Amino acid sequence: LECEACGWTATAESIVSTPEARATASRCYKLATRYGWSTLIVGVSGSVLALTQQSTTTELGVLFLTAFTGLQAATWRYRGWQYEHKRLYEQHAPVSDWMRWELDRIKADLK
Repeated sequence: LECEACGWTATAESIVSTPEARATASRCYKLATRYGWSTLIVGVSGSVLALTQQSTTTELGVLFLTAFTGLQAATWRYRGWQYEHKRLYEQHAPVSDWMRWELDRIKADLK
């Protein structure tokens, strides 16, 4: 972090303590898991409802709701990763680093 007006600088490590960052990352990962399960439940139950009603409008609504909850799950995972790796307050969002980390975790889980 850097203040252009007064010249004050600090690193993210000095601002966010390690126990606090771990607790916040844990909460974020739990929320991501909750939203992930919600995405799955909404998608399956909504699709079943749309098929029984034979309604494309309902299916489109389910698609948008599923996309919304899925994006929330991804957002919470990204936020958890930021706190876990102390990649906060950077000039540019480290999304590509996060995606590499996620892909490495998926590859490790498949082995």
